[in-house]
Amino acid sequence: MEKLTLQDIKDIATYEKERPEFQKHIIALKKRRRVSVGDKVTLLFENRETVRSQIQEMCRVERIVHDDKIQEEIDVYNGLIPEPNHLAATVFVEIIQMDQIRAILDSLIGLDEHVSIQIGKEKILPFLSQGAPEMTGLQRFSMYRSNFHRSKSNCSKMKVSIFI
Repeated sequence: MEKLTLQDIKDIATYEKERPEFQKHIIALKKRRRVSVGDKVTLLFENRETVRSQIQEMCRVERIVHDDKIQEEIDVYNGLIPEPNHLAATVFVEIIQMDQIRAILDSLIGLDEHVSIQIGKEKILPFLSQGAPEMTGLQRFSMYRSNFHRSKSNCSKMKVSIFI
């Protein structure tokens, strides 16, 4: 998939005007790309549009308007756009008990070592995407980004099982 460039990101004023329709599109897109695993874990399989929406929202919320700062966001998030024959997923852990965040996250240490996808008989292990920041502490376990390489031979057997 083609990586994003500065020209793909709209300035804040233009984005604000287009945002309501764009958000409807992204919500529908993410609904098709989201897989729940249990009651607390969700995988979102990323693509160019989901990543672009993330960058647009970061620029909007943080009021990032300078090209060099926007490019920094692009450089970080482009690591989530899958290469050919790859899947890229962001793993979200939902925690609604604010007083239990630390205990729940501590119980999930090592989660990244137990995520895999099975296509046919082939078990595919993730690897941290290039360009994705190494995350530590609370961040690392509340949102884990990983890529899965698919060989061309297994693309036709797209019955997917996800194990965590």
